[in-house]
Amino acid sequence: MFERVITVELERTDSAAELFRRNCLATRLLSNYAKLHGDGYLKATLVPAIRKLLAQPPGTLTFELNPNKMPESADRDRNLANVERLCSLVIDAIVGSVHNLPPTLRWICNLIYRIVIKRFPDAGYTAVGGFIFLRFLCPAIVAPDAHGICSQITNPEVRRGLLLCTKITHNLANDILFGNKETYMVPLNKFISENRTRTTDFLSEIAELTDDSESLFEGAKSVASSSAAAAAARPSTDYVGSEADTDAGQTDSTGVSTKDFVAVQRFIFDHLDRLEPYLGRESMVRIQAPSKPSDKRRSAHARAIGAAAGEKAAGNGGEANGSSEVTATENLFTQVSYLMRQLGPPPAPAEQAQPKIAVVETTAAAGSED
Repeated sequence: MFERVITVELERTDSAAELFRRNCLATRLLSNYAKLHGDGYLKATLVPAIRKLLAQPPGTLTFELNPNKMPESADRDRNLANVERLCSLVIDAIVGSVHNLPPTLRWICNLIYRIVIKRFPDAGYTAVGGFIFLRFLCPAIVAPDAHGICSQITNPEVRRGLLLCTKITHNLANDILFGNKETYMVPLNKFISENRTRTTDFLSEIAELTDDSESLFEGAKSVASSSAAAAAARPSTDYVGSEADTDAGQTDSTGVSTKDFVAVQRFIFDHLDRLEPYLGRESMVRIQAPSKPSDKRRSAHARAIGAAAGEKAAGNGGEANGSSEVTATENLFTQVSYLMRQLGPPPAPAEQAQPKIAVVETTAAAGSED
């Protein structure tokens, strides 16, 4: 499904610079996936850097560079040095965390890279940066307290420093220098140039699959099949369990917990109609095994597909008596819809439990303010 959603987003994009920059279902799905699987990594990576920032004496935490907002007594050179130190803390933490990135996120980065270079050969790493920085890291840098990285930030100077750091990180990921739009940020172009290679190396490494990442897809398919089989054994309309009924600590070979799969199920279930334009155009060929007299436990869906394909084979002069394999074609949306019907409504969130995946408007906060 992720492959099809990313592919459709690529088809709707006119230039590489626009990849994953607009708010749409694809970017929202990727953002929520990153939040779901990257929370631990996010905290392990950014907490030490933010702690060092907050440990500085309050009087030294001045970051304003915009001359229209600086008081007359402000020391702009000192503020510039403070911004560079803060950015160094954050970038050092990020590029040094390459081996800690969860296999689930590395798999998505590799998927984005492989799909994008087919149309924009030189934009693979930029697209990966658009996902991992713009949709995942930058929102946590600009508001670490909202992501559980630190306690509430009340110092406006610290908040301003984090915003400027996010702007620089965003431009660094996009390999863009500051220009006429924000001339007061131009002195930071030196920092961007000095760290460009490190950032590109980071994006290059996370776009490569590790052994864990390569086994992720097969493991996920196994878990999904098991979940579907278990769900088929219960009346979907009678399911009234809560999320607390699932073993949140149970994981499979991918390291993904049952709770995570339930959250993804809930997102797809809630937005299935909006996924149709992305998945409806993708054809899936299914090979049906020969029918056997003892095969009475096959679902009505499988039997109907087999019968329809058998009629088609007979019409083409083939054997439709079950002595040979038959083929049926469905689009990917039909497959996902059927899986959702088999699984039934997702478990209701337990009281006080973590809320379901939200469809949020993720914007480049760094670019929305001066």
